[in-house]
Amino acid sequence: MTHPAIRLVAIDVDGTLLNSAHTLGTGNRHALQAALAAGVHITLATGRQYVYIAPLVAELGLHSPQITSSGAVITLPASGEMLHADRIAREDAAETIRLGEELGITLVVVQNGKTYARAINADIEHMLTYGDPRPHVAPDLLATLDLPPTNIKAIAYRQDELYARAEAEFQRALGSRLNIFRSVPYYLEFSPKSISKGTALRRVADYVGIAQSEILAIGDGHNDIAMFEAAGLSVAMANAGDDVKRHATAITAHCDEDGVARAIERFVLRSA
Repeated sequence: MTHPAIRLVAIDVDGTLLNSAHTLGTGNRHALQAALAAGVHITLATGRQYVYIAPLVAELGLHSPQITSSGAVITLPASGEMLHADRIAREDAAETIRLGEELGITLVVVQNGKTYARAINADIEHMLTYGDPRPHVAPDLLATLDLPPTNIKAIAYRQDELYARAEAEFQRALGSRLNIFRSVPYYLEFSPKSISKGTALRRVADYVGIAQSEILAIGDGHNDIAMFEAAGLSVAMANAGDDVKRHATAITAHCDEDGVARAIERFVLRSA
């Protein structure tokens, strides 16, 4: 059975589009340029803020809506306008902060392109290696909640025991009210229960008038599984975990081997 032509490709960023050095490989760049030239929409879908991917979006000349904060925010690149934004309820954000401080794990509160942390420590320095903006120091994170956040992160760099314990405690206390998941190593991400990369991808597809069967999703993380379910075709990276791979239509090469390019060449360009 012939699959409908792909008209929208949704791509995770860290560990998928970018390699382990957090840079864009030449093969991936050329494949994206070829897909754009063929009239295909390219949407990046990341747990990070739009300010993180904005330089990449501009460099590649992407014009379609972009998904950030694990689906909580959808941004139009031409204007920087937020097409959609879901926020964590203030009381849930406050409980997340209080529990995180009891556990002694580093927290980062994300609001409209700004980030806040209690201090610049080794966890934050690790976060900065990904190209994230340096957070504003706010000794009292509860005081930052005048505007409810779109995303909260907990980071325990190279602290495996704390990482696992914090995940279990957060899930026990807040798992029924928030999406809580591992993204890149040593990160826990918190977002509103109603959203995911999948719900955001469906919104983007509706906005540009594209059917589910015409969507290809590529990723490597647990938060990409919902995106796979919203797409007609899904591709997991070779560096993805087995639980992620089980949800994908196909497997491509490692992020250090331009796996995104191989997926686009196989499922988009050869049928374009």
